[in-house]
Amino acid sequence: MTGRVLVELPAHAGAATWIRLGAEGLVEARGTLPGEGEGESDGFGGEPGDYIVVAVPGAACAVHWLTLAGTTPAQMRAEALFQLEAQLAAPTETLHIAVADVAEMDGRRCVVAAARFDMDRWQAALSAHGVAADVLVPAPLLLPHPEVGYVTAGAGPDVDVRGAFEAFSAPPDLVETIIADSPVEVLPPRRGEAARLAGSELPLVNLLQGAYAPVRRVSDPGRRRRLTLSLAAAAILALLAVGVDGLRHQGAADAVRAKLRADATAAGAELAAGADPLPALRLAAAERGTGGGIQRASQVLFSAVRAAPGTTIEAMEWRSGRLLATLSLPVAASSEALRPGVEAAGLRLIGGTPEPMEGGKRRETVEIAP
Repeated sequence: MTGRVLVELPAHAGAATWIRLGAEGLVEARGTLPGEGEGESDGFGGEPGDYIVVAVPGAACAVHWLTLAGTTPAQMRAEALFQLEAQLAAPTETLHIAVADVAEMDGRRCVVAAARFDMDRWQAALSAHGVAADVLVPAPLLLPHPEVGYVTAGAGPDVDVRGAFEAFSAPPDLVETIIADSPVEVLPPRRGEAARLAGSELPLVNLLQGAYAPVRRVSDPGRRRRLTLSLAAAAILALLAVGVDGLRHQGAADAVRAKLRADATAAGAELAAGADPLPALRLAAAERGTGGGIQRASQVLFSAVRAAPGTTIEAMEWRSGRLLATLSLPVAASSEALRPGVEAAGLRLIGGTPEPMEGGKRRETVEIAP
């Protein structure tokens, strides 16, 4: 490893940023990676062998600490999903679960839930710039662990917050409400950047596990190189469904990658030279695949609801190309809290009239429309 690069993806529209630390731990370069149609890129300054950590928006992730009895990563992910099922707004089959390798002193482990649609979207955006991440981690988890109270960084539209056993991102006014009178350390921009860079050295949890574990090449003495690809890409219209497992020869692996690249290009993806085509193909499948509009609209809604603490989905219905959803909201909240996330995904939120419910909550029916 020659250095380390921290890439921060924006929560809403805008450019991603990157900072490269050299082997001595000093900042050597920085730049931006604009989104599609948002201008020229500074170029990605990572070098071969760099350790690349990508901070993803905390508002799109649900972070918990759980006691898990499983002994393998797969068992712990399955158990975590079972424990969280009642707390998460999205159907479990649409979620990706990641579990920390190391438990805390009290035996609990950090567990992160994120929508598969978001995972595919993030990886496709990175691949478009030729960035192959070693780690994907929710941005709030890069902040230092406070002994008491909270540590916050960022001024908006979302603030990253880290507590002893809490990590989330939310608008500033909502953060103030959640933190209330608890002790809080607010990191100014330079200290916040330094804290994230320090946290990127050994992130608490890596979202790239399970179905999203990166492909690795292994060399064994006296034996040929083997490459294992585990992938599933839904094919739409003219795309072919491709599943590959246990490819032992580099030539065969290259042929499959070439086919995936051709399919991703046919789906309208722009790929940098050498970029992994699978994330772009997965994203195209999610956006245009079987189920089309309802699949995308529901994933956007799930992500927006997770970013609005206290909001849950009671019912959903697909009608005339629009997703109708009945929401349960905190007494002082409205569906407007969902608007930034919905509009950032290129869809429209049409709010309804909140009605009082038992228990001091409110119910509102909204529409997610093209």
